[in-house]
Amino acid sequence: MFSTRPATLADFRDFYERPPPNTFRAIVTMRDEEIIGFGGYYLTAFGAYAFSDIKTQSRKDIVRSAHAFADFLRKTPLPVYAPEPPEGTFDDTAMRHFGFVKHGPMYVMEKN
Repeated sequence: MFSTRPATLADFRDFYERPPPNTFRAIVTMRDEEIIGFGGYYLTAFGAYAFSDIKTQSRKDIVRSAHAFADFLRKTPLPVYAPEPPEGTFDDTAMRHFGFVKHGPMYVMEKN
């Protein structure tokens, strides 16, 4: 069963096998009891800097995780920025689908 919940420091360490580089706010996506995705943001001088990673090959779980992360990011009152996705993952069309618009080398989430 697919589910989400707030992420903890222990979740970060287990998922990334290292401590977090910054204080963060995030959620995890889960399939049954296994964490399959981690997404959230950390604060910068300009707003919230988004990050996410998904460790599953299931297209359905990838899409559901991406939607859950985007919904979570929309709830922050701060501007949300994201780096350009790694090659072979999300393209510009997918970023726009999740509410991000390209501004130079970064994406900015447009919230309605």
